[in-house]
Amino acid sequence: MSVSNTVRQSTERMYESQEGIATTDGGELIHFTFLLDLRKIVVSNWGDFVHIFKSQARFTQLLDDLNVIRRAEAHNREITQQQLIALTAIHKELMDQIAAHMPSAVSYYLVENWRIQLGSIFESNIEEHANIASEPCGIVEAMHAVEGQIRRFIDLEVRVRSLLVPPGKEVLNNRLVMLLGNVRESLEQMLSAAQAGDADRVVSLQSQNERANQELSQFREEYLMSELGT
Repeated sequence: MSVSNTVRQSTERMYESQEGIATTDGGELIHFTFLLDLRKIVVSNWGDFVHIFKSQARFTQLLDDLNVIRRAEAHNREITQQQLIALTAIHKELMDQIAAHMPSAVSYYLVENWRIQLGSIFESNIEEHANIASEPCGIVEAMHAVEGQIRRFIDLEVRVRSLLVPPGKEVLNNRLVMLLGNVRESLEQMLSAAQAGDADRVVSLQSQNERANQELSQFREEYLMSELGT
């Protein structure tokens, strides 16, 4: 299989930048290849892939469509429901074609991809407790901070819901979505109470938010971290 010097050199630089060492191992470099470079590799070696993807024009279109969604996510732009539906359809079409020839590879890919995506979502601590009632910077600033936390948890929920979950991992993924939703709902209720001027309810809801965060943190430590091997 041939790979252009431009693609190889770009990927080698990416690998060295990320890993701190150089390599020419194609099995390693493939994981550091940009999406459109992967498209170039397949198209330039179409004879090796025609029995899998059938139509070169359709394959190219699918990867172009996927790259549009990838760019939006990479630039922290909101992923719309329509894009999530399109992403699912693209994934299914491509993976169905691959599965027809390499079913075991697809199963392995789904699990590993799910783990990688979870790792990217939880690479930093997501716990961030809200405290409107006693916030020294002022109630307005504190409410703005909670609004930011709400947006953050909405984004986390969307990202976890959009994961392509491998067989056997549905319960774990659904539990995570539920716990993220619990934190987000407690923040929304706290904000609503603060806007209504109900100080006693704000205090009560802050305790609820603490419990929701503790449950999420415990789940993260006991299940997710063991799943991710960290």
